[in-house]
Amino acid sequence: MKFLFIIFFMILTHFDAFAQDENFGVEESEKRYFSEQIYRYYSEFKEKSNRAFSLGKRQEAYFYYKQLIDEHLVGSYMDNFNATCLSNSNCQIQDFQKPLILLTYASWNVPTKGEVPALNNLAKKYKDQVDFAVIFWDEKKDAIEAAKIYNKYIEILYVDELKNKDAYTVKMLKHSLGFPTIYVLGSNKKILQIKSNPQNDWNLADDEAIKNSIDEFNSLVEQIQLFEDKIIADTSLD
Repeated sequence: MKFLFIIFFMILTHFDAFAQDENFGVEESEKRYFSEQIYRYYSEFKEKSNRAFSLGKRQEAYFYYKQLIDEHLVGSYMDNFNATCLSNSNCQIQDFQKPLILLTYASWNVPTKGEVPALNNLAKKYKDQVDFAVIFWDEKKDAIEAAKIYNKYIEILYVDELKNKDAYTVKMLKHSLGFPTIYVLGSNKKILQIKSNPQNDWNLADDEAIKNSIDEFNSLVEQIQLFEDKIIADTSLD
């Protein structure tokens, strides 16, 4: 009798594991990746946006931009492309284990007033919860020079398009939405938000500009925290 019970238990365990594997496969197959979504929808967006711009309809062009992001890119997963870390060797997006606030720049971009002090402040404050990274679309020497204004809690990466092996993903990231752009990723690399960098008037007092930027980035951290709490809650229900 005991032997039969053991056999029965093993069969149940096998089917339970099989069901979990099946569900995992379904979840993986339903994942939409950033590069795939850009491939599917970018041409249509670009055509509509260019037409609106040619007619002087800037608001309509911006509507198509937001539509592309909100309907097709947010909720997709960031591809695991390679970049080069200034503090390490080559690194990939999947190397970041925590949720990630990823900013894209070129060395000739001028960050808005108050942005860098705000980033340095929050990267230190949330270092145990959120990773902060800046990607420069530049050669190493230009990235090194541009990186000097950021503190040690912000990972600095650069991508040299002539040498990067993940050319398609890199092209989609850089050329589809432009830069500077902020990508907000959960710990599972799901894209929670894509937005332009916060803009402050250069006539603002320094303290006010920093506060505005801190408020802006704090809202992104709060969005991440809500998402991560939901992941934990969903996991506890399984």
